[in-house]
Amino acid sequence: MKLTQIRKKIILFFKKQKKPVAYDKIIEFFKKNNISFDRSTIFRNLNFLEKEGIIQKLNFGDGVSRYELIKENNHHHHIVCLNCKKVVDFFDKDLDRLIKKIEIKFSKSKKFKIKSHQFEFFGHCEKCL
Repeated sequence: MKLTQIRKKIILFFKKQKKPVAYDKIIEFFKKNNISFDRSTIFRNLNFLEKEGIIQKLNFGDGVSRYELIKENNHHHHIVCLNCKKVVDFFDKDLDRLIKKIEIKFSKSKKFKIKSHQFEFFGHCEKCL
């Protein structure tokens, strides 16, 4: 993979993020930091970085695509507030073991090789209850 200047800047942006971010936040970062860019170039590079397995695209059912950096040995899931859209990362080894069993079962019984998965819980945070 060729690491262009724009890709370096996008990856650097994601390394500083603590939660998944929407495309408009990336654009806002570039504008705020006076980085020359073209919106379509940002979009194409997000798609490229997703295909390369560097970032992942998430959708929490509100029609807004969000992205986050895929960190090695940092697999996690999300809890999303339906009201304020707060996103909380969570890690659960028991859930991961169960999902792995399901992936193996699909692989054997359905002849379907799972490459990745996303798992989110939706509800209301304590502020929105």
